[in-house]
This record gives sequence, structure tokens and C-alpha cells, in this order.
Amino acid sequence: MRKMRNSANEIQNHNRMCIYLPLEEFLAEWFRHETGSGDVVKLVRGSQESEIVKQFISIRPENVPVENGTEPPPEGKVIVPIIIPEQKLKPVIFYNYLAPAAKDALADCIRTRFKIQLFRDLHRVSCIGKRQDNLIYAWLEQHEMSIDRWDTVAKIYQRMRNSYICKNKRKKML
Repeated sequence: MRKMRNSANEIQNHNRMCIYLPLEEFLAEWFRHETGSGDVVKLVRGSQESEIVKQFISIRPENVPVENGTEPPPEGKVIVPIIIPEQKLKPVIFYNYLAPAAKDALADCIRTRFKIQLFRDLHRVSCIGKRQDNLIYAWLEQHEMSIDRWDTVAKIYQRMRNSYICKNKRKKML
């Protein structure tokens, strides 16, 4: 009886196993807010991010050490712990490794969702006035991001806006 309790506790602890994803600071803030998570992110069931993790999670190779989030992140990035979604066919006890290419795919997915939401939210109201800075500050506040990220977010939005304007000008010329 006692062994069953220990194994049940071990399984419960394994349900909280994480992968550690390096993201830019502004992206990590946005992602944590979007998932409604604190320090450890729990992916929304059925989301693109969850599907990427479910698809590419695998058994850890013997020569790869277990991650614990204490490794220093690459310059300009922070480590975001993400709880591995539980699956019947891939128990977290065994399937708890995400290859570097899969982590890159996950980070790209998060980055793309950020850009889509930023453009969709701001472009809708940016045509009304000339000043973009107040809109960006308001967007940062709405998504509980530090206002220190204003410059980064403004540059991303401006590039997307310029690309959109150029494409529309080309369409009108045809």
C-alpha cells in the first residue's frame, strides 16, 4: 500500500515537469499574460503552442542532462518554464524532452502570435490619429508589459505597418 502512495506522489510531481524555453523579455511578459500564468506557464489546451509541444515532445536521449531552469539564458533572453501537457500516449515521466529545433518552432509560434495580436489590436485604431506612442503605451498596459518595452514593440509594429502599407500601394498600382 505504501509503495502505491509513493508512486502516486511521484506521478503527481512528474505532471509538473517543465520544458525551459528562452524568449526575449518582452515576449516572455506577453506570453505569461496571454496564458494567464504566473512564473510557470500552463499552455491552453488546443492552442498552437500546446499542439507543437504535444507533437514534438520525446523521450530524453541518454546523453542529454535533465533541464532544471538554472542554466544561464542566451543574451537578451529570459527562461520561461512551461508545464508539459499530459497525454495518455506520451506520459510525462518518459516524454519530457523537446529538441532545440522544436524549441525554436515553439518560440517562432509565440512570436508570430504576438505580432498578429499587436497588429490586429493597434492597426484597427491607428488609422484614427497620427500619434502611435499613446496607443502602444495603452497596449503595453493592457497586456501587463513593462513600459520599458515601448521601443521594441513600437519598432515591431512600425515594420509591420510599413510592410502592410507597401503591399496595399502595390495592389492599387495594379
